[in-house]
Amino acid sequence: MLFQAGKVHYVRPAANPLFESAVAVFGRRTLGVVLTGMGPDGAKAINRVHGAVVVQDPAVAEAYAMLTAVIERYAPDIVLPLRSIANALVALVMAPDAAALSSRASVAFSRRIMSSASVGTTYDL
Repeated sequence: MLFQAGKVHYVRPAANPLFESAVAVFGRRTLGVVLTGMGPDGAKAINRVHGAVVVQDPAVAEAYAMLTAVIERYAPDIVLPLRSIANALVALVMAPDAAALSSRASVAFSRRIMSSASVGTTYDL
């Protein structure tokens, strides 16, 4: 059911209530994906608990305002073109050390995820 409360950052539906509810359940193990959108709504709650944030590359997005705002405000873990995000998510959750992950993963781990996301098998959703 669509959230019927007031607008968040002048929009409804808004991403922040979604991310806040995920953080309430999963805490620092929250993995959020921010896709094309308008306004500053985004990953504030996930960043607050040091969860992982993947953002669509604004250079190849239909609407880039939300993506740019999240990148500028919260320094997401990974920024990728839309076609590579599914591979990154699979790599993130299937990594042997995934259970210990939180945001601000090591540089080596981030490079490994980026590499596996940009080559190899693609996942059609």
